Amino acid sequence: MQLTNLERALLCAAKAFVQAYSESDGQKGATPAPQPQKAPQSRPTATSNDIPVCSVHGKAMRPSKYKEGQYYCGAKLDDGNYCREKA
Repeated sequence: MQLTNLERALLCAAKAFVQAYSESDGQKGATPAPQPQKAPQSRPTATSNDIPVCSVHGKAMRPSKYKEGQYYCGAKLDDGNYCREKA
């Protein structure tokens, strides 16, 4: 299962909260109740026109100008670089 950056950040925050809460309550080392697991969300792999979909962003990819039959994701990331997903 691959997590997005937001899901990873929320998971880390939840773990830190549980740790801080259990230490402040005097229950150091106590294990929290297990959280229910969400079913994995399946994303489409291609549009209705057989255009591949970026596995990171979930958007349709763009056709390459230089390589016939190759597609790339044109989305810009938060750090200023472009997504490197190709199909």
